[in-house]
Amino acid sequence: MAKFNKLAVMAKMEEAPMVPVFYHKDAEAACAVVKACYEGGVRCFEFTNRGDFAHEVFEAVVKFAAKECADMAVGVGSVVDPGTASLYMQLGACLVVGPLFNPEVAKVCNRRQVPYIPGCGTVSEVSAAEEAGCEVCKVFPGDVLGPKFVKGLKAPMPWSKIMVTGGVEPTEENLTAWQKAGADYVGLDEYIDKIKAGWTDIDVIITQPMIMGKIGALGRILGPRGLMPNPKSGTVTMDVAKAVEEVKKGKIDFKVDKNGIVHSSIGKVSFTPEQIVENAREFV
Repeated sequence: MAKFNKLAVMAKMEEAPMVPVFYHKDAEAACAVVKACYEGGVRCFEFTNRGDFAHEVFEAVVKFAAKECADMAVGVGSVVDPGTASLYMQLGACLVVGPLFNPEVAKVCNRRQVPYIPGCGTVSEVSAAEEAGCEVCKVFPGDVLGPKFVKGLKAPMPWSKIMVTGGVEPTEENLTAWQKAGADYVGLDEYIDKIKAGWTDIDVIITQPMIMGKIGALGRILGPRGLMPNPKSGTVTMDVAKAVEEVKKGKIDFKVDKNGIVHSSIGKVSFTPEQIVENAREFV
């Protein structure tokens, strides 16, 4: 059963109009991403139904969020039929998102007061979805339709609430273009590929909460090397400029294990012995 009803979820989307879209087959990695997004201010999270046994991972994420992210509304994406929608609602989905509009999905969602956000590619589809009780419609694929579609739709239908997915990039220029066009909510979908290929010549990775959906997939590569961004270390933040400035000035991260031993990096392979000794003395 959903933890939050339709009214509560819509209020959360109004409060924090950024809905990360993410999938990972590993429940632990997915939970870590949800936690990072939550600490960054996200209150609605879409876990997509795209892999084998995705519903089992989703169930684990919902249970984790109930304990660790009390105000997070966890929803499911990539839903195309009422049976799948019902399965995920039974597991606790607080919203159901799809790449298309299916009136039968709207019925089962309305019956449980769970918001249904269908994918629409025409003005007629948006209108039909609204008549079926959909408070928000998803413009998809956004990279094909573009900001002009949203602007054109909003002119005769200013009451429509639009969420964009696909073609949304984590840049000020891109996000501003969608928002100026009238998009009410924005969802995020060469360094990541580079890291997947084995490149780890990095000292620190700093990112924003909405990007953690993509960074989370690199957990098995970055985690063992101590490179995974973390809100507690200040490397997952909305103020990236400030975080970069602090790192450039020599900010040191450390952690204390259960035995009280302090762990910290004091240099890189490229450092001279003298530089490492100097850093060690400074740290102590």
